[in-house]
Amino acid sequence: MITKICARNFRSIGERIELELGAMTVLVGPNASGKSNVADVLRFLAECASGGIDRPVAVRHGLDALRHGNARESTDVLLEVHIEREQGAGIWGFTLTSADEYGALCVKRERAVWFPGNAPDPRTRTRFFELLERPEDMWTEEERRTLLGGHTRGTTPNGDAELSAPQHFVTHKGHHYLQVPSSFRRDAAQFPLLAPLGHPDFAPLMEELRSVAIYSLFPDVLRAPQHPDPSKPMSTKGSNWASTLRAIERSTWGSELVAALGRIASDIDDYRVTEAGGFLIPEFRHGLDAQGRERWHGAAQESDGTLRAAALLTALFQEPAPTLLGFEEPELGVHPGAIPVLVDFLQEASTRSQVLLTTHSPDLLDMVPIDAIRVVERHNGATTLARVEERQRELVRKRLMSTSDLLHAEGLRPEGSTSDG
Repeated sequence: MITKICARNFRSIGERIELELGAMTVLVGPNASGKSNVADVLRFLAECASGGIDRPVAVRHGLDALRHGNARESTDVLLEVHIEREQGAGIWGFTLTSADEYGALCVKRERAVWFPGNAPDPRTRTRFFELLERPEDMWTEEERRTLLGGHTRGTTPNGDAELSAPQHFVTHKGHHYLQVPSSFRRDAAQFPLLAPLGHPDFAPLMEELRSVAIYSLFPDVLRAPQHPDPSKPMSTKGSNWASTLRAIERSTWGSELVAALGRIASDIDDYRVTEAGGFLIPEFRHGLDAQGRERWHGAAQESDGTLRAAALLTALFQEPAPTLLGFEEPELGVHPGAIPVLVDFLQEASTRSQVLLTTHSPDLLDMVPIDAIRVVERHNGATTLARVEERQRELVRKRLMSTSDLLHAEGLRPEGSTSDG
């Protein structure tokens, strides 16, 4: 699982933020506070792990647009992820900057650690990782002995790609470390991947990230006929929703999907995916008409809310299950009475995948643990993030107030606010 992400100077995020992730994590805050940008940290890292850094930066309109404040002279962008798996635990982080006055992308520093098997506790892992932040010639002798343990360091090629800076893979007591200690310019043709991607020691870390799926589902994308696309997991905006829906095994999740659709969209009692002219079209059965004929409606005939709910449920039931599923405002277009049903399925999915949500819904907030909620705010143009203050958490735990009561009465307050006792 992904236990923590960190970011600095990424989009609306200015000073470093850290988000600890559990089975379910819910981000709440005003419009334009930066909830989507926090979720995009995970999406960006997953895209980098899947195919290198050049395209993820390009689709976000380049490094200047990616940086906090859109200023070319801004400080560097930092991203970091902490992961735990059965095979071990690891941390990966990198810093992006401009290589020249034209804003050419440069990876200023990249670090990774992987602890196979019985990994040390998170605090110790972080201490090892932080040691790589400084150039090796600035380590103390004690730090050098701690990290290197007298083992020989070697330079290892990254598959077929060569790096223009030294790339050190270090093994100490079975643990693996990577340090790229100086800047090297990225060229999409010559250096298609970040350094750990091609090295087997870091394969579990990269595999965890490649299976992350963060969704912003748009009805216009879902309504249009779609070309067959077996890519997994389902794409961010649902451009291959029809293919993903068709791939769901009826014997496993098909009946669950039908039941869920019926509870959220009332009279839907079946689904299918038909093919016409090389395109795939999801269709839903709305019972029988007066003459006993089946009433099938194509995606183009369904409401925005039904389409969003159907695509969200498809994402929840897709196989293999992503390591982490993120949904931006899953309540949009859903009748308030159906939100408890939706949350039930999200909570059930959190037993197979981590779940990350952004929301404005008081009803949804009442149905998730108060300790799973993170308050996102924007101060002086920069996004901040924190747990709900302890006083408010205690009120909810003692059932003196509900989360929605607090939201309406005084707003959810982050830890560190003046009323946090």
